[in-house]
Amino acid sequence: TTSSGTSVSSDTAMRQATVYGCVNVLSRTLGQLPCHLYRRVGQKQKEVAVDHDLYDLLHDQPNEWMTAPEFWGMCMNHLALRGNFFALKQRAPVSKKVVELLPLAPGIVQEVEQNKDYSLTYKCKLPDGTEKNVPTAEVVHIRGMVSNGYMGVNPIQYIRESIGLGLAAEEFGARY
Repeated sequence: TTSSGTSVSSDTAMRQATVYGCVNVLSRTLGQLPCHLYRRVGQKQKEVAVDHDLYDLLHDQPNEWMTAPEFWGMCMNHLALRGNFFALKQRAPVSKKVVELLPLAPGIVQEVEQNKDYSLTYKCKLPDGTEKNVPTAEVVHIRGMVSNGYMGVNPIQYIRESIGLGLAAEEFGARY
């Protein structure tokens, strides 16, 4: 709860018109941009790696039910509202190549723990209620602004007083 008496979370912040507008523009803009995978050729040149195993996942379709624009737009949405985006890498049984990227809903990753060897373990609570520790190698973790080196900070927590004031003003105006 903020000083204005309004409760602000990443979800309730989207009710504030300015927050919604900003997140919408960021998500749609990033979703429109193509995601290319490059390989280095020589010391200063690069080329698009169309033949790389991950190119189609990143550029066209990360999983069977999402397009790349939807995936990357969702990524930006999570970054803007929560500071972190997580996706699971699904691998082929024999080759162990990544065949799908499955975005995780907010709240699935309960905690990110840094191990003694500086690797990370993602403590997840799956929709069926089971808990699972997932190693770094199986997670795509895209961070927003970072303060501790491995976890993005939640921008809504940092500006919740301003958002709360905006929500309270909108409610007052609507009642008036």
